[in-house]
This record gives sequence, structure tokens and C-alpha cells, in this order.
Amino acid sequence: MDTNSTQKIVSEEIISDFVRDYFPLGDIADFPKEIIVAMLEWQTMQEYKFDISIFENDRLSGAYNYLPGFQWSETLEGFEFWHDVIFYKEFEVFFDLYPDKKFEYTKPDIIK
Repeated sequence: MDTNSTQKIVSEEIISDFVRDYFPLGDIADFPKEIIVAMLEWQTMQEYKFDISIFENDRLSGAYNYLPGFQWSETLEGFEFWHDVIFYKEFEVFFDLYPDKKFEYTKPDIIK
């Protein structure tokens, strides 16, 4: 296994572990965790610093400029895909393409 593949696997594990305990806030408060994981994976794959606050403050960061979110047009899925998923919040577009990307997490118990 080459170094890039190893780094990608480690990065995916770190991101998944982080998101498992993360409660979405701000501009991504209503985003499924599966999509947040994908956004963070692209952020790190494009060599931006891992930083969820970028998306909490502006979910569109990097879409139309070189801010440290991620460049939608520089992904395998392409600009239109992310425009639908992130801008229009058409989350089903993501799950249509990635039906097996269901994130394993449990919702916190409601305290009465």
C-alpha cells in the first residue's frame, strides 16, 4: 500500500471518529453526518486543514472561490452534484449515488 492510500485510510478513520460524536451546528446543522464526512474528506484530500468550523460558518466555502472548504469542481462527483447536495440541500442526491455510505451512529438519549 502506498503512502497516499495509507494517509487516506487514516484520514477517513479520524474523520469518521470525529463525526460520530459531533453534533452538527451552524450552517450545516441539518446536514446528515454522512454528507459532513464526505465534505471533510474532500477538504483534507484537497490539502486544506481539517476544520469543521469552516462549514459551520459557511457551508458553501470553497465552492465558488479558493476558501478552505473544498473545491466542488475538483471532486469525482463534480460541481453540479455538490451544488445540489450542499446549496439546495437535496440530500437524496448524495444517497442515490452513495446508498452504502450510511454512517453508523446512535442518537443520544433524550433526557426527561
